[in-house]
Amino acid sequence: MANHTFRQPLGSIEVDMVSLYGALTIGASGAITASSGKGWTAARTSTGKYTITLDGSYSAFMWGDAKIMNSALSDPTTVGIYANTFSEAVSSTTPTVVFQFVALDDGAAADPASGATVHFKIDVRNSSVS
Repeated sequence: MANHTFRQPLGSIEVDMVSLYGALTIGASGAITASSGKGWTAARTSTGKYTITLDGSYSAFMWGDAKIMNSALSDPTTVGIYANTFSEAVSSTTPTVVFQFVALDDGAAADPASGATVHFKIDVRNSSVS
C-alpha cells in the first residue's frame, strides 16, 4: 500500500461520478488472457473490439478511454494502434462500453499485440440529478 494520505471526494461539478478502471492482458489473436478491476467483465467480440459489460446500470456515460502498454516495444511510434470509444449503453439493462482498436495507417480494425496490456478508464454518472 502507498504510504500517502489520500483525500476524497474528488471535486466535480457533475453529481455522483463513478470511475471504473481496468486492465486486460492480451494473448494470441487478441484474446483476453487475464483481467483486473472491479465492477465489470470484458470480452473480445471481434477484431480489435472489446466489450466492457458493467455490473450495474448508470444514468449517463461521461468518458471512456483505453491505452495499450507493450513493454516489448521500445519505440512508442511503432505501436501503430489506438482505441476509439465505439459505443456505450450504460443506462440499458445490459450496460456496456465498447472500445475499438484500429491501425493508425489505414484505420482498419486491429488487435493489440500478444503480450500487451490494455488499460482503460470509464467515467459514469450514478445519479439522474444534473
